[in-house]
Amino acid sequence: MSRFADVLRRADERLIIPQPARSRVLLEIRADMEDLYAAYRERGAGEAEAEQRAVEACDLSNEALAALAAVHNGPWRRFLDGLSRQSRNRLERGVLLGLSLFVLAVCGRLVLGGGFIHDAGPAAWPVLAVLLGGLALGGSKLYQIHLRQDHDPRRLRRRQSVVMAAAIAQPLLALAGNGLALFFANMRLITAAGDEGRVIMTWLIAGAATLIIALGGAVACALLWYLAETRIVAIEADEAVLATST
Repeated sequence: MSRFADVLRRADERLIIPQPARSRVLLEIRADMEDLYAAYRERGAGEAEAEQRAVEACDLSNEALAALAAVHNGPWRRFLDGLSRQSRNRLERGVLLGLSLFVLAVCGRLVLGGGFIHDAGPAAWPVLAVLLGGLALGGSKLYQIHLRQDHDPRRLRRRQSVVMAAAIAQPLLALAGNGLALFFANMRLITAAGDEGRVIMTWLIAGAATLIIALGGAVACALLWYLAETRIVAIEADEAVLATST
């Protein structure tokens, strides 16, 4: 373990830079401090004195770390950092609300337009509800990682598993809804003498439409999960390298 591990750990907590830039910067700082430490030792300084002078020479003050963050952060992150916390929260909620309204508008147009979502009938509504929730959570996770560039390890995986759960739940809900619809179709067949063909075709069309919605939604949520997961894994790998190096 590096002799500067505690110093670097405190700097890591204050250095708000997305990965992998944060690991690279901290490893460069550690290398500089090690070089300075060796140079001071060669000049006759003791271990404690050389360590203290190396830390002071690297200047890990809040102002210096803020300047590093300004250099390495992207323009969107710098814009967000320039806002007050209240303004930033309002902007983030507004962006997420706008995305949610867009998704609702698209889905609502499909439903009201008499397409296959309308053909699916009531069995599709639970699937659509889970789909909208999965898209909202998956979109917010991608926003956190790629736009806001919030790479705090404590928040990286928060609600990430819910997106995959939404992908898995949609086909299961579709199958359950189709099974329930089949039960009611069988009940109608008992009294629908001479109309059996229409009842069966209605159930087949509704069941197929519901499955199409569920499978399409599952793919969409799984894709959002995959895009976030690959980035999270990369960030966690960078954090592991940083932890083992310090």
